[in-house]
Amino acid sequence: MPPAIPFITRERLADPRLMALAIDAIGPAFASLTGGGLQAPDRTLIQTGAAPPLRQLLVSPVAWPDRARATVKVTTLTPANPARGLALIQGLVLLLDLETGQPRAMLEGGGLTALRTGATAGYAAQRLSAPGAADLAVIGAGVQARALIDAMLTVRPIRTVHLASRGRSGLDRLADWVASRWGRRVDVRVHDDVGAAVAGADILCTATSTEDPTPLVTPGMARPGTFYAVIGGATEHACEIAPDLLRGARVVVETVDGALAEAGEIRAALARGFLHAADLLDLPTLATAPHPPPADRPATIFRSVGHAAEDLAVADAVFEAMGGEGGGPL
Repeated sequence: MPPAIPFITRERLADPRLMALAIDAIGPAFASLTGGGLQAPDRTLIQTGAAPPLRQLLVSPVAWPDRARATVKVTTLTPANPARGLALIQGLVLLLDLETGQPRAMLEGGGLTALRTGATAGYAAQRLSAPGAADLAVIGAGVQARALIDAMLTVRPIRTVHLASRGRSGLDRLADWVASRWGRRVDVRVHDDVGAAVAGADILCTATSTEDPTPLVTPGMARPGTFYAVIGGATEHACEIAPDLLRGARVVVETVDGALAEAGEIRAALARGFLHAADLLDLPTLATAPHPPPADRPATIFRSVGHAAEDLAVADAVFEAMGGEGGGPL
C-alpha cells in the first residue's frame, strides 16, 4: 500500500520562518520562465452565482522540468465567506514529482496563496524599494495583509506599521497579531482614514477584496518615491490605487499578459493613456537582471495578480524545508 501523502496545513504555512525561504524561491522560478524552462499554461476560471460578486473557481497547472516538480492548484474565491467566519480564499495544491509521477504532498491552498503572494511582493520590495525603508502602510485587514506584513518586515528594517481598511472590522485584531508576532521591533498604529495611514509610508501595500473601480489610494496621499505593492482587487475592473499614480511611475508586474488581463489599475491606465504596455517591467526580466534598472520616478509600483510559478516555487521550498516529508521540522 503506498504511503499516505503528507498534508501541509494552513497553520504550518503561517510559520514566520517560511517567509524568507519563500522569498528566496521566487527569483529562480521567474528566471526560469525566460526561455520556457518553466511551463505555465493559462489558468482556467469558472464563475458561478446569480449576481455579482460571483464565486470563482480557478485551476492552475505548472511544471518545472529542470527541478522535476509540478503543481496543480485548485482555488475558490467565495465573497460570502468572510461574513460566515470563513476565509475568502480556499483550495488545495498538489505537489508532484515529475521523475516518477508520484504526488509528494498536498498543501492547503489559502495558506499557500497568502505565503506565495507575500513572498512575491517581498521579492519585488527587496529588489526595488529603498534599503532603509522603515515606515510601512497596509490597507486591508485579512490573511493577505498579514502575509504582506511578514514579507516587508523580512526584507526591510520596518519600525512603524500603519494599518487602515475600508472598514474598521478586523483592524484591531490585525494590530494585536502584528504586536504579538513581531513584538517590540515595530510600533503599530491603527487609522480610521486611509490618507492618514499612507502619508509617510516608504512602502505602501494594498490587500483588499474590493470590486470597485473607485480607488482607495489617490494622488497626493503618499509621498514621492514610495514603493507600492498592490495585490488585491476581486475583479479585473477593481482599482485599489488610482490609475493616475501609474503615470511616470516604474510599474512592475509578474507577466505582462497576466497584468493586461487581470490588473484593474493597469487596464485603466492603459485605456486613459497614462501608461503603455511597453513600459511594463516583468519579473522574469527583473529576476535575470544583475541589478535592478535605475529609476528616477515618482513611485515604483508592483502590481500582482498571482502566477502559478509562485505556487510551485514556494510549495517545493516549503516541502523541502520540512524535511521532504511535509510534516517534519524546518
